[in-house]
Amino acid sequence: MAIYTLDIEDDYEFEVIGISSHEKPYRLAWSLNRGMNWMMSRREDLMVSQRNAVSGHAQFRYNHPNDTSVITLIDNKTSEGLFLPEMSQFDFILKMENMRFGCDDQMLKKLRSCSFVITAFPLQIEKLKSKQNLIFEYR
Repeated sequence: MAIYTLDIEDDYEFEVIGISSHEKPYRLAWSLNRGMNWMMSRREDLMVSQRNAVSGHAQFRYNHPNDTSVITLIDNKTSEGLFLPEMSQFDFILKMENMRFGCDDQMLKKLRSCSFVITAFPLQIEKLKSKQNLIFEYR
């Protein structure tokens, strides 16, 4: 009898940027709202299973009123654990979905010029071990 295997590759239709900042999540969200002309608002914490516990990560989300783009700022570091453990050098993760123009150099430059942002770099989703944490439902 023949054995068949099904290889399914996940298609991640979003971009991710790692942000370093020493500010609290709400202060960074306020700064990004001012600098990028967004209107992020606080949403329910994202819960991630860790080895011995569950960690809650603050999230702020902006739904663009004219298209389907969604921008989510996630607190990567909490006292319970990391949202993306392999990206411990970043304090925050910015997830951008359905962006019309994507994350280009001009957007990165504008993002880096926001107050409280020390640095920002695009991340390669394919190389992340915990990329499943980036897939969550919107409420």
